[in-house]
Amino acid sequence: MGQALSRRVRLMLFQAMLRMEIGWFDLDENSSGKLGSTLSTDAAVLRGAVGDVFGVVCQNLALMVVAYVIAFIYDWRMALLVTGAGPLVAIGGGLQMKLMLGLSSSSDKLYASANTAVGEAVSSIRVIQAYNLQPHVSKTYSTLLQEANLTTRKSAVLGGAGMAYSQFVMFAMYGFITWFGGLELSSCRATFDQFLKAFFCVLFAAMGLAQAQMSFPDLAKAKSALQRVFPIVDRAPVIDSASNEGSASDSRAVKGRLELEKVVFAYPNRPQVTVFNNFSLTIPAGQTVALVGESGSGKSTVV
Repeated sequence: MGQALSRRVRLMLFQAMLRMEIGWFDLDENSSGKLGSTLSTDAAVLRGAVGDVFGVVCQNLALMVVAYVIAFIYDWRMALLVTGAGPLVAIGGGLQMKLMLGLSSSSDKLYASANTAVGEAVSSIRVIQAYNLQPHVSKTYSTLLQEANLTTRKSAVLGGAGMAYSQFVMFAMYGFITWFGGLELSSCRATFDQFLKAFFCVLFAAMGLAQAQMSFPDLAKAKSALQRVFPIVDRAPVIDSASNEGSASDSRAVKGRLELEKVVFAYPNRPQVTVFNNFSLTIPAGQTVALVGESGSGKSTVV
């Protein structure tokens, strides 16, 4: 099911990208490298939301609930003791998931910027070699990697601290339960058989919670990927090429004559740079026209 979902999301995302207007691709956050990373990585990460990881989480949570009920039957005092310590474990898991989610999203964006820089450098390797730009490109890539590595290092430290807190609370709870079980036996409020059954049920419940908690980072990554994928899928393009709304011209009336009259245009991410300022062009039907000019003069914009 997870593999089918990943394929379906990747197909939906690619179809949404193909519908977008040209100006959308001109924005920095929609560069070819970042979009390619979203297609290849984020769509696959979404498997964590409903795939194997989600199944493991549900299995371990079910184990925790059943074991907790059995423990309540055999020694309700111990079960209540675990109930009091449970929120401490849940707080640790919640904080760890929240921190991992925020830092994972930030590091993914920074690594996408670095991958975009590498892709553009490789595609323009001849220009880089001709103008001896290797040190500049290497320095730019190194700067982007340093920012991403700093965020990743922070994520590792905070994630480790959250895991350490969770494990400390877990084993402290084991020790406290063992001590409390001794009190139960010494006061004859529970038999040794009841204590062992309740203790091992509590132990299995804690193990289920711990194993489910280890899957929280994968779920956090899936949630972060959702926040990057579905805004693209749900976005309505300014110029929708797949829409059937509006009137269409009669194909028999089209003669092939193209005309631009007093066009004023600037790209969305560079509004201060005017590409066309009252630009006019007429191309009669059947005529071949060559657009010649320096880079950035608007040749591709005309097309």
